Amino acid sequence: MDQLPDIVSLLKESNPEVRFQAVKLLCPFSQEVEGRAKLVELDAITILIRMLGDHVSAVVHYTLIALINLSESEQALQIMLKKKLIHTIVDCITEESTKFLDFYASLMSNLTRTREGTDQMQTIGLRATKLLKTLLPAYIDDPVKRYMVGLCLVNISQCDVVRQASFDKSVQPLLAKLIPIIYRSYSKETMAYRRVVLKYIRNLCFSEWSHVTLLEELDILTHLLTPLRGSDLLDADDVNGMSPSLHAPRTERENDSMCQSLILESLALLTATRKGRVYIREHKAYPILRDFDKTVDESSEEMKEAVLRVVHVILADEGERKDQYDQPSSVEIEEI
Repeated sequence: MDQLPDIVSLLKESNPEVRFQAVKLLCPFSQEVEGRAKLVELDAITILIRMLGDHVSAVVHYTLIALINLSESEQALQIMLKKKLIHTIVDCITEESTKFLDFYASLMSNLTRTREGTDQMQTIGLRATKLLKTLLPAYIDDPVKRYMVGLCLVNISQCDVVRQASFDKSVQPLLAKLIPIIYRSYSKETMAYRRVVLKYIRNLCFSEWSHVTLLEELDILTHLLTPLRGSDLLDADDVNGMSPSLHAPRTERENDSMCQSLILESLALLTATRKGRVYIREHKAYPILRDFDKTVDESSEEMKEAVLRVVHVILADEGERKDQYDQPSSVEIEEI
């Protein structure tokens, strides 16, 4: 620990090899509670943030590792937010090489796990569109980067600026490619990936202004019901108005309880307006929910209640409701 002041001092050297060796030596200290506290005391965070602009990629690599480790400390995290590090990360992702995209995403994920971090994300403006145009393809196409990028997507989609960017005409095709991940495979190997996409969808559903686009342009109802559709046979009345892709029985159904819950929460959020309720009712979500409910164990009270919550809303007579337009329904779901 005694050598840390000298190591931090070497980070400022003009010789790139010296900077590289110094930041590499610093990384193990950033993993320890005592080391993090000392680095905060030495104001190493300010220097490390500047080093994200270093022209030597190896220096940037180890700098990111050190900052990710340091961001586990609440004190260090607050300093990073005070120095607007989120804006720096957004600039690095959207304006520079994406060689270390998963590391930038990991750091942004840590910074946005707090309310202060999500509040700062709200100020990135139009750069949110460029950010998603980088992150979404990585999640869809790059298995190596997918885990870290996924955590980042879940956190930043708590922000309305990111939700709005998700429906930009240049981003919406990527969203259309992302959504089907939730039912392409129900294996344990893809479970974490499905959860991320469902959390992202659920966060989008918190913004009621997005519901028309989700339902009418992205056909989100069909996508959400597909994992709940099983081998049950449906009669003519059941399928009248239902998406044709849901008519035929399916050999597999989503078996992960978290994925099931996220689907039901998304459906509940989509019933928050009269237009959403009418759409879901007319497109016959009920038969699939009814049959899915039969597969839920009686001991799973929370799952049973989640199904009932959606069914109760879509079967209710709109004429019995005080609102005839778009007053939110009584959906209470905690945002993640």
